[in-house]
Amino acid sequence: MDQQGLEACFMFPTLGVGMESALEGDVEATLTAFDGFNKWLDEDWGFAYQNRIITASYITLADPDYALDQLDWMIERDVRVVNMRPSSVLGRDGRRRSLGDPMFAPFWKKMNDHGITLAMHSGDAGYSFLADYWGVNAEFEAFRQNAFKTLLTHSPISDALASLIAEGVLSEHRNLRVCTIETGSEWVQPLLKKFEKTYKMQRHAFAEDPIEVFARQVWVSPYYEDDLHDLKAKVGADHMLFGSDWPHAEGLRNPVDFVADLDGFDSAEVEQIMRTNGLALAARAV
Repeated sequence: MDQQGLEACFMFPTLGVGMESALEGDVEATLTAFDGFNKWLDEDWGFAYQNRIITASYITLADPDYALDQLDWMIERDVRVVNMRPSSVLGRDGRRRSLGDPMFAPFWKKMNDHGITLAMHSGDAGYSFLADYWGVNAEFEAFRQNAFKTLLTHSPISDALASLIAEGVLSEHRNLRVCTIETGSEWVQPLLKKFEKTYKMQRHAFAEDPIEVFARQVWVSPYYEDDLHDLKAKVGADHMLFGSDWPHAEGLRNPVDFVADLDGFDSAEVEQIMRTNGLALAARAV
């Protein structure tokens, strides 16, 4: 990090973002796996090593009571960022529930009250049903690519944010900040357009304008090749985050080279995207 000129970073589990789907249906195995992962993080690095390496813990809502216990344990250890998969939740009873289900209200309240950032990292979000429908291998393969599978029009991150916003989680918990990681930004415009249309048609179903909620509480980490000026027009430079996942295709060998793609942004906006936005999310919201 010193050699790369990085003051601090968020760190996410490469294979961990596919683990919940791989174990789905076996709640005990899922809880055990992530309990072990979180304990390893705590023992090996801690959750905020020297305020520079901000490690994202992982929580599943498959057992809400367990999730609350895990969160309490993490809060005692100064957790800053909790990662969750952008997906519905399969519970012990075999039922799927949205993120806005009342069952999860105590968890969101605690996240809000302690100012913990919610990260949603791309991975296996359990959308294999769509691949199955088209006869494509549904197994999550981190290092094997299938162009058609990539082009299928499913967007777990859009659906997850739609749940959190349309079902009132973010309106009720205004201290809860959400950052989208390694999902790019092409999904932003279609989602905002859907919000706009649905709000016009069903205004009574929303606590407030969903686009205003998105602008207030969601931060987006685009790929460097995305239309960054268009994203700024949609969410503002104060809600953009730079990132790199080298050696993946969307990563840069030298992370700070991202600044070269910010041509046309003023110095204050560059500072926000490259530094201050991330540092703010790495600290507890007050």
